[in-house]
Amino acid sequence: TLKYYDYLHLDSLLVCNRVDASLLPLNRFERVMGTLTNDLWTGLVVLSLVSAFYLKETSLFARRYIGAPMALLANLFFPILVKAIVGPSDFLNYRVFLMGIELGILDFYYFHSYLEEGKISFHKRSWIKVIAIALPFLITSMSAFTPSLLLGPTVLGLTNPHEPSDLTHRIFIYLSFLLPILYFSILYPLSKSDRRGMLLQISLGTLFGYISVNRFDIWTHFSSWPMHLCNTAMYTMPLTLLFLSYGLYYFTFFINVLGAFLALMMPNFSEYLYVFSPSVMEFYINHLHAFFMPVLIMLLGVYKRPKMKYFVYSQIGFLLYFILVMFINVDLTAHGDPTDFFFINSDFVAKKLGNWAEDLF
Repeated sequence: TLKYYDYLHLDSLLVCNRVDASLLPLNRFERVMGTLTNDLWTGLVVLSLVSAFYLKETSLFARRYIGAPMALLANLFFPILVKAIVGPSDFLNYRVFLMGIELGILDFYYFHSYLEEGKISFHKRSWIKVIAIALPFLITSMSAFTPSLLLGPTVLGLTNPHEPSDLTHRIFIYLSFLLPILYFSILYPLSKSDRRGMLLQISLGTLFGYISVNRFDIWTHFSSWPMHLCNTAMYTMPLTLLFLSYGLYYFTFFINVLGAFLALMMPNFSEYLYVFSPSVMEFYINHLHAFFMPVLIMLLGVYKRPKMKYFVYSQIGFLLYFILVMFINVDLTAHGDPTDFFFINSDFVAKKLGNWAEDLF
């Protein structure tokens, strides 16, 4: 699935491998609408899975009032999306036919909701459901390339969020607390099963945002595997919602939350990148959700509050994982493929902590 998505939607002009968006053979309207349509498409694919298997009371509502209008927009701007993905002169590319088939399946799934039996009355309280479904849908459908394609390198003079003293860095730290509050507020009125479904929408949408930069080819070289726990969380978090895996969930709860927060305080991207660089956006898509998602999942009642024994088990699991990563670092480095998982082989963490830490190490 990831390989198919990588080839069909990421191997495109929109995901321009960090080339200046102004060099694309698209005018501004085509670039903006192509980008938004591609993001909506990703959200529609995720919502189709979520509404089919995980949403209960709101499944028909989500397909009829969220999915169908979004699918209509995807149909309207499909020609622009095709031009943005395969180029202005390659409309007979077989990928276009694959996209047409995929869109046809999505259309049938969402528009068929108007033919299904089931009385749904739309009243004032229905707007609560609309917000609870549409807002996570729209926020998490965004790829790491979307801000730069829509807004350019920066807005309002925001700079690289590399240092904790920077205003931009503080804004992202504020988001790490404001986003979960927002999600909790809009999802809490839903039933427990529907909360799980929308949390899965957020988790899978975030995964697609993460892989827009960390594409399928990272799996071809062991040294580029997502061994950092915050990166691993992008894959494990959806698993804890797809299948109720208590051991895996409590491991992410006790290990990833603290690790992701420390990473947010000590970002490891280059200080020379612009604020909306895909690499910077991928970092925050990854670490923001790795930080608050385990806690949000617990607060919304999908998993119970952890007991002390789960803390002990998670520490044992982390110790074993740490030993494994140390071995991988040594083995790959010895064979001419240097790696620095967990920053074990470098003084990155010491530099971030200051001179006293560098002197200590």
